[in-house]
Amino acid sequence: IILVTGFRTGSTFLGELFNQNPEVLYLFEPFHQNHIKALMTKNAIHGVTNSNTLLEQRTAYLDQIMNKCDIAWPMFGGMSLGMKCGTEAENLQRFGSTECDKEEGKWERACNRRPIVALKLIRLQRISHLALVPGIEKANVR
Repeated sequence: IILVTGFRTGSTFLGELFNQNPEVLYLFEPFHQNHIKALMTKNAIHGVTNSNTLLEQRTAYLDQIMNKCDIAWPMFGGMSLGMKCGTEAENLQRFGSTECDKEEGKWERACNRRPIVALKLIRLQRISHLALVPGIEKANVR
């Protein structure tokens, strides 16, 4: 699920609704410029360098998330990052254990374990930019 939205539209609230569902991995603003810059300093976005445009870096990262479940830390913000801990039953469904998963690689494990990944994108300038992501034509986009 890709939420493409503008500023001040209630999208954080909508994202939090997705985050309450233990079958959904919700990622808060993975396109934020500060997040992309932080990932680029760690060489965490594959196939691009600092000489690539921000759009190329963003679409490469979206490809990593969508097609490979390769989600790099740090996630931007410190807000809800899709890793909500809950009751033992919720944790079992979210993390495959009654304990909340707080270890290295937790994003990839959660992505592979959950049938739905939701992303909130407020910094996508044109919906046509999604067409740059390899394999997007196979996605169920509505």
